[in-house]
Amino acid sequence: PQEGQPPPTSFSALPDVVIAGKITNHTAGAYAAADLKAHAKTSLTAGLRLDYFDRIGRATVSPRLQVTQQVAPRWSVRGAIGAYTRQLEQGESLSTTLRPERATQYVGGVEYRVRDGLDASASLFYTDRQDLVVLDPLEAQTGNPAPYRNLGTGRSMGAELLARARFDRFFGWLSYTLARSDRRDGPLADRRLFDFDETHNLVALGSYRLGKWELGARFQYSTGQPQTPITGSTYLADANIYVPTYGEVNSTRIEAAHALDVRVDRTWTFRTWKLSTFLDITNVYAHARVLGYTYNFDYSQREAITDLPILPALGVRGTF
Repeated sequence: PQEGQPPPTSFSALPDVVIAGKITNHTAGAYAAADLKAHAKTSLTAGLRLDYFDRIGRATVSPRLQVTQQVAPRWSVRGAIGAYTRQLEQGESLSTTLRPERATQYVGGVEYRVRDGLDASASLFYTDRQDLVVLDPLEAQTGNPAPYRNLGTGRSMGAELLARARFDRFFGWLSYTLARSDRRDGPLADRRLFDFDETHNLVALGSYRLGKWELGARFQYSTGQPQTPITGSTYLADANIYVPTYGEVNSTRIEAAHALDVRVDRTWTFRTWKLSTFLDITNVYAHARVLGYTYNFDYSQREAITDLPILPALGVRGTF
């Protein structure tokens, strides 16, 4: 489904669409970057990307720049700006008149070195999105196989905190991101969330080496993806089926995801090679991540579609 469109719940209720033909969607890109040391405390990274989209016959130029300035022995600040484009995918590729989606990202941040091997940083970001591809419902009703237009605009904004530690036996980091991504599907349309908007994302990871053993763990929590709710259904007597009715686009969310993964490694060192074994358990406490929902015949009840609740893996590896 197109961004913002709910997935089809019953293929039997959809009309047949047959498209026969050969469609090519070639793209080419080139990228160059340079790191410059303008001063002992100032560094710059400048980049330029060129993209060519053969099917629509358009080329884009995307410049990017990052500047880092040390303002104190332990403090540095960073600013970045960059342009990006996205090629057309899936059904959008049928069109020969669309423009690539464009985005300009702005980032500002600060970094503090607490001590050797331990640092922390904080960043603010904002992304302005233009020429977003949207499905034109009027064109879709005419039978146009590519009923898409560059009518959308969007934005993403948020903050990220990151702490990293690297010592003789321990390595780990802790990150938290607070973000919001929304868009308008037309000049007069209301703002709505992107399909992959994620308000909270927390990741904690650590690994400790104890002789020939290494123990590691990772915990992650993330907000559930937005979803367009089914608010009821209508019975079609001619087809003897129920078709769903929907609420506001992406006005609800699926259940939040959280999991704890653990890993244990053991290494044996021989004269000319090493042998290691590992036990990796994904989602130790078996909290199955919800991927979506399936409904009964009249959409009055639903059941969660989940990932595997727990996944252990045992492996052996030899290096020479």
